[in-house]
Amino acid sequence: MTYITKLTSKGQLTLPKEIRKALALSKGSYIAVDEVGEYVLMKKLDTRLDEITDVFQAEARKKGITKEELIETLNKIQRKKWQ
Repeated sequence: MTYITKLTSKGQLTLPKEIRKALALSKGSYIAVDEVGEYVLMKKLDTRLDEITDVFQAEARKKGITKEELIETLNKIQRKKWQ
């Protein structure tokens, strides 16, 4: 189901109650937010995923992989998948 929410003057938004309940989100929960084309992608983080993300980001930095390069690669893979 699609929900519509409005940004506050500080850029904050409220996730609908149904989504918070379904994902067991509560005060202090972490959510990863990323821009993918015209979309905003959000994913609930748990402690383990948060730790994995830190390791992934550190390795990407070491190898000089940028966010833009990663997104382009993911887009190429997605395009191939749908052909």
